[in-house]
Amino acid sequence: MAAVRGTVCRVAAVLLLAAGLFPAVPAAAADTATSVDGLTATLSTPGTAAAERAALLLRRADAHRRLGFVPRAAEDFRRALAEAEAAGDGALVRRAHAGLGNAYLRLGEREAAHRHLDACAGLSRSAGDAATGAAALVGLGVLHDLSGDRPAAERAFAAALEAADAGGRPVVAARAALNAARLALDTPDGAAAARPWLAAAAARLAAAPDDADTAMTLVAFARLDHRAAGGAPTEAAHGSLVRAAEQAERRGDRRTASFALGTLGGLYESAGRTADARALTARAAAAAVAAGAPESLYLWEWQAGRLAEAAGDGDAALGAFARAVEVLDTVRGELAAEALPGPGLFREVVEPVYLAYADALLRRAGPDGDPVLLRRARAAMEQLKAAELEDYFKDDCVAALESRTRPIDRLAPRTAALYPILLPDRTELLVSIGDDIRRVTVPVGRTLLAQTAGTFRQLLEKRSTHQYREPAQQLYDWLMRPLEGMLEAAGVDTLVVVPDGPLRAVPLGALHDGRDFLAARYAVPVSPGLTLVDPRPLPRDRVETLLAGLSVSVDGYPALPQVRAELERIAALYPARVLLDEDFRAESLAGALRRTAYTVVHIASHGEVLADHSRSFLLTHDGRLTLDRLEALVKLGRFRSDPVELLVLSACRTAAGDDRAALGLAGVAIKAGARSALASLWYVSDDASAELMQGFYATLRRPGMSKAMALAGAQRSLMADPRFRHPYYWSAFLLIGNWL
Repeated sequence: MAAVRGTVCRVAAVLLLAAGLFPAVPAAAADTATSVDGLTATLSTPGTAAAERAALLLRRADAHRRLGFVPRAAEDFRRALAEAEAAGDGALVRRAHAGLGNAYLRLGEREAAHRHLDACAGLSRSAGDAATGAAALVGLGVLHDLSGDRPAAERAFAAALEAADAGGRPVVAARAALNAARLALDTPDGAAAARPWLAAAAARLAAAPDDADTAMTLVAFARLDHRAAGGAPTEAAHGSLVRAAEQAERRGDRRTASFALGTLGGLYESAGRTADARALTARAAAAAVAAGAPESLYLWEWQAGRLAEAAGDGDAALGAFARAVEVLDTVRGELAAEALPGPGLFREVVEPVYLAYADALLRRAGPDGDPVLLRRARAAMEQLKAAELEDYFKDDCVAALESRTRPIDRLAPRTAALYPILLPDRTELLVSIGDDIRRVTVPVGRTLLAQTAGTFRQLLEKRSTHQYREPAQQLYDWLMRPLEGMLEAAGVDTLVVVPDGPLRAVPLGALHDGRDFLAARYAVPVSPGLTLVDPRPLPRDRVETLLAGLSVSVDGYPALPQVRAELERIAALYPARVLLDEDFRAESLAGALRRTAYTVVHIASHGEVLADHSRSFLLTHDGRLTLDRLEALVKLGRFRSDPVELLVLSACRTAAGDDRAALGLAGVAIKAGARSALASLWYVSDDASAELMQGFYATLRRPGMSKAMALAGAQRSLMADPRFRHPYYWSAFLLIGNWL
């Protein structure tokens, strides 16, 4: 477990580096491991004074940090803090606070990180200890940035630079300047605003010692300087990388050498020096293998694949991409441990690897579409979707379903599975009907399709106009019209879509062919992947239903007066326990789920599903129930013989255009072990929601009726009602997961 956790923290370091947050990386493992062993032996000596023990613990904590074992480092920093406080040694107390705060930052425990870093900054200021205070200020700047407070982050980085200069800490000063440069690059002035900070970093690095922290900071400088130059190679970036590589190789630090050499190869790639770039990338990969560093090896295999493509060597490209994915899969779950929210890092250093491999396979499949290669491409995308769910929830167990799974394209007759793959230059549509898989290529790239999907989503929520029609028809022409013939020939009535990227945040049933909506012809359930959790129809002879909701205003959210009628109508159809208004509290919900294995859990209350999973919630009478807490409650029945078959969230909302937030709708059901979820993409009219839910549950009672067809029937009833004909009223509801 320790070795695995070490890899976790090294992976986190790679991703933080990609973001420009520039943590230290492990030094040569053998030397540091020897240091740990020696320090451990010394700490075992009886009679060691508290101050001496604190100093030894701080040294061992730093050795653990360099090895990547951040949890071990945090434990040593905690023990050092206690010993230093017992000894009354202020200098050691400040160092322990700084180390512990930065360890917590790396582990994603932000409140604890802020507490210790703030304590260190205050104590250092009072003691005139600029050197220790500087390290704390850099960490505080990172925390402010992660919290979205850019002005506070800028102030902290500027103060850290000044303190590091005063304390003679050139590497810390360089990191402070680089973080300030990164913030400046995101302003309207961009590169011009960043240049003074980059110059400040370069000046400090010129005076920095030759060690692993300096080398990795040189790599970080090169990345930012390259970015500030618009992706063009610069002499400063080149010189920094050469110096970092030479330093690392002199010390025998292969891990750091792999980063320097690989980044230098990337610099040559952008300059069009393909042969030189391939040679450097091969050296970087060899160094990563020698260092046992999969967290960097996959990057260089991915880079090697791109370079092989540029050289016209398709076989070498496909092989390199395959190796990159194979290596990435060994650390994929560990990526969930990195501390940063949002999609930026994932989309920079993870998603493109899988996409490149899938793209290469699809190109190799040829115009006739070799079924074996098409299935391999689809499998690569499945790996990507699992990794994205893990990244969103910061949980490496999300996709490791413990229940049985089966392929969605072999479950039922008259069912087809549509798997769109959005690539930079085109969209690939993989369609499975039974054992048959076919491929249609549409010459529309991801960017244009995403823009059109975003416009479509926004216009759907404008119920007073029909402006949605144009993007609805355009998306239909791209995604559905090429498939009409094969779907009609197979007699398909249920089209299961595994959406990619921006398509997750739009209701595909509202696509329009110029005469009618897609939902008028097909049931259109959504699946987060190719497998479902132990799929089976709803056991109608023994349905236990838990109904919960708010009809009154809570926490500034408007009242939902039709919720009472909505729950009463469902309770008239199925045996149910009802938690309404003041009875709907977190503890009452927990108690109900603890006592009874409910088949259906229906919650009619305001909810927000956001890009930052930790901020997503459902509203109860006594506050906000996080999706993590909801997951834990639903999980109470996970290992019973009858887990939750259907989780309904009838009044939630995801941010328009935010495909990451749409992961929450699918992921909360997956994590909780619910077989399917029915949820809304936006707040729908209270009256329309009540009507649709009444129709859905009434239709679901019919023998042989699937959940997908029940939802389609309810949506079609609303389409026929003049009050609710606009897709704003009926299309927001998505059935996710098991549609049977």
